[in-house]
Amino acid sequence: MRFSQDFIEKVRDANNLVDLVSRYTQLNRAGGRFTGLCPFPDHREKTPSFSVNDTQQLYYCFGCKKGGNIFKFVESMMGMNFPESVEWLARQAGIPVPQEMYQRSEKVVAHEKERKLMADINEFAAKVFESELSRSAESSPVREYLRRRGLTAEIIKTFRLGYAPNEWEKLSQLLKARKAPLAVAEKLGLVRERSQGRSGFYDLFRERLMFPIFAIDGRCIGFGGRVIGDGEPKYLNSPESALFHKGQILYGLSETAKFIRAEDSVIVVEGYMDLLALYQAGIKNVVAP
Repeated sequence: MRFSQDFIEKVRDANNLVDLVSRYTQLNRAGGRFTGLCPFPDHREKTPSFSVNDTQQLYYCFGCKKGGNIFKFVESMMGMNFPESVEWLARQAGIPVPQEMYQRSEKVVAHEKERKLMADINEFAAKVFESELSRSAESSPVREYLRRRGLTAEIIKTFRLGYAPNEWEKLSQLLKARKAPLAVAEKLGLVRERSQGRSGFYDLFRERLMFPIFAIDGRCIGFGGRVIGDGEPKYLNSPESALFHKGQILYGLSETAKFIRAEDSVIVVEGYMDLLALYQAGIKNVVAP
């Protein structure tokens, strides 16, 4: 999607970078600038190195070297691309996005449709996994594992944990019945096409506790799956796709961002279970890579 330059400037002028950054970190005026601790979750610091020029509407962090305008800030903070940041800021300012203002090439339109379809398929898969966990017997291995780890029903619901049963075609058949394109689900690492002359697809996540991964705006963009039992690999993660870039995503941020802002600090832990344990213990300003 490509917007006209006039529309981009209208959105830019309707938003204020200082106000936006202040949602994520406390800023203090220092001469003609505002300074504070870097708001990006992957950069922890104790001495403020983040600076915002209110006149130029630009930011720069002398610690992590990230900088740019308000659109770049939204992209970096929320894992969005440029068109998505324009739309998000337009919504924040109450500016409608008229369809006639889109200037989109066929390639860009196709890319956007694929990303939307991918998010829809992931959301469907997340609901399937949630349902499978809720239906699992109290004596099942996945329930026993959750009890051993001390996770409550509340934390399971908050982070939408799920279960991929030990079945080869559970999800693939449900996707097929929904008429979802399995070739796209394969790109997401949910299924794989059978080889050696056999037709159809099979599930890649089987007998695993499922951790859905969300973008800051709530879209389900990927999964991590922890094997129940002694299988390998211990953790299976979604592959890189048009929707999911693991190096740019922090697990739990969609849920913990508000606590990170409130505490003005962030704790980075090693894995999903570490995050859930801290969150359940009341330490909620936490993320995991």
